[in-house]
Amino acid sequence: MSGVTNGDVTLLLRALLAAALGFAVGWEREAHGHAAGVRTISIVALAAAALTTLAQNSFGTPDRIIANIIVSVGFLGAGMILRGQRGEARGLTTAAAVWSITIVGMVVGLGHYLAGVVLTGVILLLLWWQYIPWLARLLPPPAPIGPSPRQRMPSSVHGNHAQTTATDDDLHDAHDAHDAHETPSATDTRRPT
Repeated sequence: MSGVTNGDVTLLLRALLAAALGFAVGWEREAHGHAAGVRTISIVALAAAALTTLAQNSFGTPDRIIANIIVSVGFLGAGMILRGQRGEARGLTTAAAVWSITIVGMVVGLGHYLAGVVLTGVILLLLWWQYIPWLARLLPPPAPIGPSPRQRMPSSVHGNHAQTTATDDDLHDAHDAHDAHETPSATDTRRPT
C-alpha cells in the first residue's frame, strides 16, 4: 500500500461518513414512499464530500467547486419537483432533503464531522416532525381542501352569472372547445400576440 497517501485515506473516510449520513436521510425518504431514497441521497452526499475534499486538497480553496456542486444539485432537485393533479407541488421536501444532504456532504468534505452529524440530525428531525406526536401538535392545522384556481371556471362556460366550480369533465370540455376556436389553421397568416 505504498501508493496510498494520507490524503487518500482522508478523502475515503470523509466520503464514507457522508454516504452514511446520506443513507440515514435516504432511508427516511424511502420509508415514507418517496422516489429519491437510500441510493440516490447516499450517492449525492458521497460525491459532494469527495469533490469538496479533493478540491480542498488540490487547490487549497474549494469555493468554486462548492458553488458548482450547489448549482448542479439545484438542477437535480428541480427535476424532482412535479405538479400533482390538483396543481399542488409534489417532491418539494425530497428535493430540499437532497439539497440539504449535499450541504452536509460538503461540510463533512471540509473536515467538520461533528457539524455534519448534527446537521443530519436536524434534517431528520424536520423530516420526522409530523410523525412525532408532541412535535406534530406544533404544526399549523391543514388548509381546507377546495378547488384549485384552475378548476374555478368563468361563468360564461356554464351560462350563468355566478362563479361555479367545474368538474374535471367540464374542464376538459371547456378546454377542448377553447382550443377548437383558438387553434390557427395551416392557412392562417395572423401572428400570435
